[in-house]
Amino acid sequence: MDTFVPEYLKTSNRKLIYELFIKYGVMSRSEVVSHTNMSFPTASKNIDYFISRGIIKETDKFDEKVSGPGRRSRILEFNASSYGALSLEFQGDIVGIGIVNLSGKVIFYTEQPFPDFLDTASQEKLGRYCSRLIKKSEIPILGVGIALPVNVDPEKNEIMSFYSIGIPDRIRISEFLPGFFKHISIPVCAENDVNLAALGELFARGGDKKTNLCYLTLGNGFGSGIIMNGKLYTGSNHRAGEIGNNLILPIADSSNEIKPLEEYINIKAINSKFGISLRKEKINEKTRAEIIEYIVPYLSVGIYNISYFLDVTEFVLDGFIPDLLGQELIEATENNVNKSLEKRFRSVKIKPASADYSTLIGAAIRVFEKTLICKFDD
Repeated sequence: MDTFVPEYLKTSNRKLIYELFIKYGVMSRSEVVSHTNMSFPTASKNIDYFISRGIIKETDKFDEKVSGPGRRSRILEFNASSYGALSLEFQGDIVGIGIVNLSGKVIFYTEQPFPDFLDTASQEKLGRYCSRLIKKSEIPILGVGIALPVNVDPEKNEIMSFYSIGIPDRIRISEFLPGFFKHISIPVCAENDVNLAALGELFARGGDKKTNLCYLTLGNGFGSGIIMNGKLYTGSNHRAGEIGNNLILPIADSSNEIKPLEEYINIKAINSKFGISLRKEKINEKTRAEIIEYIVPYLSVGIYNISYFLDVTEFVLDGFIPDLLGQELIEATENNVNKSLEKRFRSVKIKPASADYSTLIGAAIRVFEKTLICKFDD
């Protein structure tokens, strides 16, 4: 059975049943048994757990395929609105806020200004706003999932470091955002934003456990989330996927200034090279074409290398810059990479994200994992 939400439920039996209802929506107990090869008592026990939480509902219809003595089994229906999660995605000086239900549907979205992580007043303002959303939500909110543009240890709920704002060492999320936590009384979990986008993309694709893909985002930085065999790969120290820190020039000696890949193609680099402000100005078609021509060779280097390092052929290209430049950037990059790879009998496919809010969906999945299965302490 294909996996739709990696490590989502506490036991493999519950996990299988949950996956089935995500996929089919409506099933009978006998159909669950048929799909999972569980015994009828085992399947029923796990189904009853979901019924007790309101995640699965018994309908007024009966399973007509089952005959014989005893009480007929009712048809069961997945209740995607039984619970939800509040997801936050920090993007430059704004934060995207969404409410996501159990099926991964974003049922509410808005954006709020958030100019400074270290500003306690901004933290408190965001916390108060989110607290109101949680209280007014039409579905119960299990927790808050936070997508951050830094490496995160999700098991310990700690930021590994945040050098750009002067944080060189590990720090717990609750200590990093004390003003926000002051107003939030439900569980909060955090993860790197691109990792969550990759997880959301996997979910949107159906969660096939054979999936291998690399989710790339290009904006203020250049990062990637890696899905290997249907699971998010974060490395030994939760730092995997830092494609933006790859080098494209040799290191001559220890005094040589190292300029990583992202510093050639991020927003700051584009603004400097073309004398524009991507976030504030509307670019004309000529400038757009020139930016694409400039970016493609650099993107191609990163994708070419990853295709060899990880033997990945599926890529997603997302983020502020790809959104701004459109499908032409994706097609030009794919064509350029494949011109080099075809000589070695390889090829890649590059696509836009499958869902509009992949990162928010991934953040919600993390919340559901923590609150529906695991003991969560922060």
